[in-house]
Amino acid sequence: FPSHDKEANEERVTTELLDVMLPPPSKSEGTSKFDIVFSYGLLYHCADPAAVLNYLASRTREILLLETIVRPDGPVNINPIEEDQSLAGSALHGTGCRPHRQWVWNELLALFNFVYVPTTQPWHIEFPIDWSLPTYPAATRTVYIGSRTPLHNKQLSETLLSKQTRI
Repeated sequence: FPSHDKEANEERVTTELLDVMLPPPSKSEGTSKFDIVFSYGLLYHCADPAAVLNYLASRTREILLLETIVRPDGPVNINPIEEDQSLAGSALHGTGCRPHRQWVWNELLALFNFVYVPTTQPWHIEFPIDWSLPTYPAATRTVYIGSRTPLHNKQLSETLLSKQTRI
């Protein structure tokens, strides 16, 4: 529980800004683990999303919260794409990906004991609620949760849902 002692709170919360594309310079750096790792809008800007997921999982003690753009159709692979690296919000190294939704799910299942998707999606056009429809927005986003221990929450599904709802 939060403490009213400011110094105690500062000691209990640690954050790091990680560059998942470059390995740490030494074995002693970049080896700490975190209870929660939050990755929002990163994976699809990486040329090697499997390596990124492996790295994020290696830093996760309990829960990985992952939001990413996915392909809901086509081949179940990473679907590499070129991105204009001169634009803010694009891949730093010029190659990104649009991994298939099932591909991300499969990768997370290999890295975590439990994988979930929310039963709801954010109220935004880029977050579809019916994955069976033949057309999708250009950027189709979803959220995944990888966990080391079971999460008992009715708002989470242990299967990759074909339909979700809005809150």
